[in-house]
This record gives sequence, structure tokens and C-alpha cells, in this order.
Amino acid sequence: MDNSISINKTNPIYFRFPVQNNGNDFKLSSYENAMQLSGYNVGGAILARNNITFRNLATPIEVTDKYNKKIEGKDHLDLPNIHVYEYQDTNLQVIVNADENIDMLEGAELSAPKYSIIIENNNYDRHDLLKEKLLYFILNKKNADVINTSFCLSVFNLGRTNLLNDIQETNKKIFNLKFDNQDLIEAKNKLNEFLKSSDYIAENRKIKEMYNDSDLKTEEELRVEIENITKSDMQEYYEEYLKNSNVRAFLTTSKEYFEKNKTRILSQINQRINTKFLDSDSAIINKPDFIGNVAIINGTTLKMPTKAADVKDSMIENIAINILNSDKSFSKDYSLNKDSFSIPIELKNNSPIKYHCNICTVNLKNNVKDFTDFSDDLNKICNKSLASEIEQQKKEIKEKLKQTFTGERLDLIKHWELIAFSDEIFSVYEIIDSINEDDIKAYVEDYLII
Repeated sequence: MDNSISINKTNPIYFRFPVQNNGNDFKLSSYENAMQLSGYNVGGAILARNNITFRNLATPIEVTDKYNKKIEGKDHLDLPNIHVYEYQDTNLQVIVNADENIDMLEGAELSAPKYSIIIENNNYDRHDLLKEKLLYFILNKKNADVINTSFCLSVFNLGRTNLLNDIQETNKKIFNLKFDNQDLIEAKNKLNEFLKSSDYIAENRKIKEMYNDSDLKTEEELRVEIENITKSDMQEYYEEYLKNSNVRAFLTTSKEYFEKNKTRILSQINQRINTKFLDSDSAIINKPDFIGNVAIINGTTLKMPTKAADVKDSMIENIAINILNSDKSFSKDYSLNKDSFSIPIELKNNSPIKYHCNICTVNLKNNVKDFTDFSDDLNKICNKSLASEIEQQKKEIKEKLKQTFTGERLDLIKHWELIAFSDEIFSVYEIIDSINEDDIKAYVEDYLII
């Protein structure tokens, strides 16, 4: 990139660089018509009369060793292709899988670089579910790759065109969002249509039963609140949303491509991001309450919320469900699986936000009429040793993960798994090995026995 700039002038040009730990700026002056500064972004220059201020973009620092720590005597997943970079004074982290087993075929979408941004807002107490959904519709109009989940905005870009250009355009649209009243009107119309859709009604009908009526807005209250949201309300919420967010960028590509374009890619990821939104001091981790001990029975289906706050919780749940589904006596009557969960938009802002990450769904089999014996059947399993079954499950999960990240799996699968584990991928073997029989039985007793 050409970092030079040329203008007609009669006065000197001053290049100002903020100096940490004091209020002064370091200045360089020049009487030349053009100057070139390697490592500084001319695109971020601010022209103020005869002064030009260059923003010194944060330099990425590789911090892979901070997360990739092998413990003596512990099984460890060796992942030399995965690298973690962080930018000082921001909440921006970049995780790269530069995989030598990925072939970059010219023009082939499946083998194109996979790039994603996850924007996770941790200030749960200040979330507004309606505004969050409106923000999603506005962002989605600007960038069709935006996906919304509760408390999280995700941008999945599969590098269909030019990766560097895609990163630049994505950052511009997400972090420097411009929208007008017409955009807001269109977003409100889409939200109203969404609330009437059969998919939303079906998805949330039983979920709502997990909340008290006093926690939910009526349809009329909902419509009025949507109508009363203004452009300035949305602008303020957008800025507050990003200001309290942690931002992770994920890239899955070939080792050859990354090594060739590493400097440009890491520089581009940090460009066009408004750094006032990425103040590390403003990131708040304030987890809301968890809904527990709620069982919704609908005919031959039982749904129960389960807590999966981190990788270990999720692994415990996977192992427990696999063991139950593999038990011949239990599985002849029941089948279990995990379902996703979304918070109903009707939840009142002034109610304590209750949430959970997963739902365990149990279906009856072989003409079993009801769940009368379900808890007794679970207790029978918990009363016997599960040590061998657990060790077998742990071994199979490890082997699958190893094949995913070191074998010749589709790069799209590698990319989704990278996002799922984030920087904990380095310690995933240690996490799996830490799971014991008490953890599995506690999961069954706490979440499944009714």
C-alpha cells in the first residue's frame, strides 16, 4: 500500500503521534509536498486546516504461546498451524488457522479463505432485544453476511471475491455504520413481519413457557415499543453495543496464502475499525441468571434447559448424551439430542434477563406413552459405574478433533470448529481429560431428572 500523501500547501505539514503516559504529541514537520511513513495509515489521516494527524494503528502481537501451553504429563493437541494475534489497547483478537492441508484452488469457493467476525457484547444488563434485532436488520441490509444471535452479531464471509477487499468493506459497514430513517423504517417492517412469521411463532411457543407472564410483553406493547424507537435511539444503542464488545476475527486459509499475505491481512483487519468502540476498559462480563429446573412436556417430547457456559460444560453435555443414547436399556425407550435456544424478543428490558445456552430434547420411542419412568431410568444409570464409557467417549472426541484440525477435512468444517473453540482449542485435550464421572452424573441429576 502506498503510504504517501501529496497536497498543495504554503505552510508546513505536521505529523502528530500520540505519546503514551503523557498528554503531549510527538511531531514531525516537513516542507516537502509528499512524505511516506511506513506502518502508518494515510487513510486514517485527519485534515485540519494545515495540520494532518495520522492515527497509529495498533500493531498486532502474536500471543499464541499465552494460550498454547503444554502441561508436563498431560495429553496435548499440537496445533502448529493455529496462531493468535491481539492488538494492544483494543478488544480485538485474531485467530488464524493457516493449514498446510488446505489447497487454495483458483476460483473454487470451498477452498477460498474463510473469514468471520464475532462481536460479542458482554454488558448483558444493558441489552435491548428489540433494538438488537433492529440493528441486525439494518446491518444485514448493508452486509448480507451478518448473522444475529442473542447478545452476539456474527459476520461470516467466505472469501467469495477478494479477501483483503472483503475485510475492508466488512469493517467499514460494521464498525462505521451509516443509516437513515428509511433504513430504520425498513428494519421495523422486517421485525414486525418476523414476529408474525410461522417460524418465529413455532420456535418460541414453548420457549416462552419457561418465563413468567410478567417477564414478557404483550403483542400490543411490543408493537408500540417498536414504533417509538427513533433513529437517535438506534445510533446510541449501536455505539453502546460496540463499545462494550469483544471482537474476534477468525481466518481459515492455506499456510502458503497466509505466509504470503500475513502483513497485509493483519493490517487490513484493524483498518476501518473505529477504535473508540474497542476500549478494553469498557468490556464488561456480567452473566445473567440461568433458567433452571424447568421441564416442558409436549406429548412425546420433553425439553429441558441446560447450562453450557463454556467448552467444558459443552463437552460434559455431549459425553452425557452420547452415553445415554448408547445405553441399550435406556435408548430403547428414549433418544436425546441438543437443540439451540433463542431468547424471545418479548422479554421485558426491566426483567432480570434469564438465559441458557442449550436445550436437551428427549423423545419417546417404541410406543412408550409418557415420561413417568424417565427419572427412575436415569437414576439407574447414575447408580452404576460409567468410568469405562466416559473414557471411551473422551478418546473418540479427541480423535475427531485431531482429524478436524490436522487431517484433510473440508476447510469450512475447520473454520466452524475454530470459531466454536476459539483460543481454548489449544487446551481442549486438557479440558476433556479433566472431565470425570462426577461431572457426568451431576449433569444428569441437575438438568435431566425431573
